[in-house]
Parts: sequence; C-alpha cells; structure tokens
Amino acid sequence: MGAGEDHEVPTLVWTSLLLMLLLGLAGTLVVVLLSPWLVHRALNVPAALQRETLQSFYLLGLSIPMVISTAGLRGLLEAHQKFGLINTLRIPLGIYSFASPLLVLPFSTSLFPVVGVLVAGRIVGCAVHLLLCFRVVPELRERIAWHGAAAGPCCASVAG
Repeated sequence: MGAGEDHEVPTLVWTSLLLMLLLGLAGTLVVVLLSPWLVHRALNVPAALQRETLQSFYLLGLSIPMVISTAGLRGLLEAHQKFGLINTLRIPLGIYSFASPLLVLPFSTSLFPVVGVLVAGRIVGCAVHLLLCFRVVPELRERIAWHGAAAGPCCASVAG
C-alpha cells in the first residue's frame, strides 16, 4: 500500500489468508493426532473425564484455522489503520470470551459446552472480521486469487 500498488492488495490478502488457512488446518491435524496421547498419557486426565477432555481437544483443534485467519484479517484492518473499528469489535468479543462460559454453567458442568461456546464465538468473530475487511477493501469481494510467487519460492510453481 505504501508503494501505491493498492491493486495488488486483494491478491496478496487472499494468498496470505489461504496460506493461513492451510497452516491452521495443519495445526488442526496435529491437535487431532496428539490429543489421544495428551489426554490418556501426558496430562494424566482422570478416566472419568477422558472422553469429555478428548472431545474438547478436538473441538479446540477445529478452531485453529479460525484463530489464525482472524489474526490475518485483523492485520489487514490494522494495515488500513482502522483501529477504532478493530477495538469496537474486540471489546464485545473479549467480553464474550469471559462471559459465555459463565452463561453455560447453569445448564451444564461439562467442559465440552464451555469450549463449544468459545469456539462459536471464534467463528462469529472471524466472520465479522471478514465482513469488515470486505467493507474496508471492497475489491476483496471480486474474486479469491492465489499468487504463488507472493507465497514464496515453495509455492511459485503453483502461481495463479
């Protein structure tokens, strides 16, 4: 943007987001594969809580792509110096992160629903960040583009 090449921003943004999504999916795979070992051996979770803990780990693993993508989307908003917009979003999301588990407690003492509402909040937060990015950079709506050269030497042969 500083070089005045704003027309390249959408392609760079989509390439970055797709790479972040792939990184997040790799993180999900690692969490899914390591969770049984963590729950049954490394963390010494009591037998009565192992199933619930394992399900919660899997759910947390599924949220990794959302968390990573949200960071990238927030970075785009920061690059456009939309700090007021970012804070307007971060405040309710922060309150939700602390309040939502408390709101689940009257209905369940299980860890899984608590993790579920937190993951749901991450999904909503990611979607709202994306919508704000569409508002700030309307060109993002035109098409999803991959630019392998921008992704680095490993991806240059997959240039789009």
